[in-house]
Amino acid sequence: MSTFDTSWFDLYHHHSKQEYIEKYWQGVGLDPKSPKWEYLVDGIVEVNDPEGLQKIRKEGGHLRLS
Repeated sequence: MSTFDTSWFDLYHHHSKQEYIEKYWQGVGLDPKSPKWEYLVDGIVEVNDPEGLQKIRKEGGHLRLS
């Protein structure tokens, strides 16, 4: 499993600076007080919470950038 702060990706969306993507892939937290971590898993994930899965399907499959 790898951990990345999506704050870098959000910055890159607004200002396409190579350093933002490099920091993202290095796993550096942008703001230590409030990082927006995402976890990338290589393998199989088993869901044991049907209600939680429905919430993810409804709300978690995208990131609204504006």
